[in-house]
Amino acid sequence: MAKNTPKKDSRLTTFFEDIKENITEGAQTIGKISSELIEEVKEKAEELYEAGSEKYEQASGVVHGYIDRYKNDIEIKSLNKDKNDLLTRFGSILYHEFKKNGTISKRFLTTKKMSALTSEIETIDKKILKKGQSLDKKNA
Repeated sequence: MAKNTPKKDSRLTTFFEDIKENITEGAQTIGKISSELIEEVKEKAEELYEAGSEKYEQASGVVHGYIDRYKNDIEIKSLNKDKNDLLTRFGSILYHEFKKNGTISKRFLTTKKMSALTSEIETIDKKILKKGQSLDKKNA
């Protein structure tokens, strides 16, 4: 039996070495694919951010145009007042954060409180856009 043990050990060792090699190669391949995917996701995220920023700038300009053009409309006037109140709160919060810490971190800007405030402002902008478009159609 002593002669069979080395053969079994040899085959078993080779088997585990092959498995180890396959796992190592697989891990390297997955690592390479992952880094390529992460880079691609990063590029797409940057593209989306730029496109979103551009759209927001365009929409923001349109909102201001509607506010100026229809400043006597009761609903536009009310929405603009609500928006200005929210912007004042937003600015006050930023001011106090800056005075407290000497900076405004991205982490602070993405807190639930700040995100909710930003969302409320965006919602009002959408309402102003909708109302302005409606008034444009009515006046056309």
